[in-house]
Amino acid sequence: MKLIRVYLALVLLITISACHSTGSKIGSDILASSEISEGKPTYNILEDTNIVHVDNTQRIVTLKSYDSIEDGYYVTLSPFSVDTTSTLKIYNATYGTIYIGDILDGRPKINDSVAKVSPSKSQELNIIYSEVAID
Repeated sequence: MKLIRVYLALVLLITISACHSTGSKIGSDILASSEISEGKPTYNILEDTNIVHVDNTQRIVTLKSYDSIEDGYYVTLSPFSVDTTSTLKIYNATYGTIYIGDILDGRPKINDSVAKVSPSKSQELNIIYSEVAID
C-alpha cells in the first residue's frame, strides 16, 4: 500500500513539474488568453472559396469561388490552426468560378482557407516578388 502511495506521489510531482516548466495553463481559458491574439494578424477569410488543385511542380494553385476574387496577394490558412501555409498571387485569369494563382511561398493544401492580405502587406509583397522585365 505504501508503494502505491509513493508511485502516485511521484506521478503527481512529475505532472506538476512538467506543466510548470512548459508554461502550460491548467484550468484556464486558453482561447480567452491575450497571448494568442497578440502579434497574430487577423485575416478576413473568403467564405465560398476553396482550393481544388495544387501543383507543387509548376507552383500553381486552382481556386473555386462563387464570389468574384480580385487579383492580388492572398494567404492560405490551415483549417486546424491559425498558421499560414502559403502565400499566393491570384491573377485576372478566370474561367467562370475557377481562378488560377501562383504559389509564391509555402505549400498550400486542398481545403485550406483563403484570405486576402492587408494593403500594407500587399505593398511589402510587391517589393519582394517584383516581376523582372525582360529586354
